[in-house]
Amino acid sequence: MYNKFFTVEVKPVLPVATQIQSNASDLVFGGGDVIFDWAAFDVPKGASKLIDINVMVRGAQTVKPLQFIFGKANTDNSAPSSIGTGNATADGTGYYKNVLGSIQMDDTNFKVAGSTQLDNLTIGSLGHGAGADQTSTIVLEGRPESGVNLGYDKLYIACITSGGSGWNFSTGVLANATTEVGAATTFVTKTVDPRLFFDIGDVVHVHDSDTAIGTVESLTDNDINLEAVNGVAIATNDEIINASPITLILSFEK
Repeated sequence: MYNKFFTVEVKPVLPVATQIQSNASDLVFGGGDVIFDWAAFDVPKGASKLIDINVMVRGAQTVKPLQFIFGKANTDNSAPSSIGTGNATADGTGYYKNVLGSIQMDDTNFKVAGSTQLDNLTIGSLGHGAGADQTSTIVLEGRPESGVNLGYDKLYIACITSGGSGWNFSTGVLANATTEVGAATTFVTKTVDPRLFFDIGDVVHVHDSDTAIGTVESLTDNDINLEAVNGVAIATNDEIINASPITLILSFEK
């Protein structure tokens, strides 16, 4: 009998206030801080073995170890209680019975040293580091009938940084002029090339609001074109933030 493999992409949404300060100053994550709270994803019904986590983070980062926590839905199929506020300690309660396990990704798993690194994307995966690093052997199984579709169960993943301070999701991409993205879908940027931090399909915000400006349709070295207008005002020197600077590819064996 042949084993079956599948992958699931998860793009957690990080509230803007956890990524950057309201005055646009950097807000670096410290050791033990919540990177993102529970993010849901669906898997085929039944038990599956997690065999790898690939992490893609926008920008050149000062990496620190990450701890991923996996959980299942409540008995009413609602999400687990929060593990804590982003960019602060994981002081949440009420989710203990939801936890299925956790796994550590050591900082040596991130391909950020030497001439082989990518300039603007930080990538890590399990099983290639040292120290506290782990190779996954966790078997995960969601609560029956919790998935969005028949034949699927819902699982959850959350993340904290287990090293010192380092992770920073500020972009330095600034709006060149005051614009209301309600009259035109394109706005001009300055200081940093937006293509270093954003790609087509990304949802973008200004640094002091969780209301999305819109979804990126295309970019040049000094402007961002959105799929549609939504009337969000952009002030001169507003920093543009990516709602989901982290993408996870979870690999499973079934």
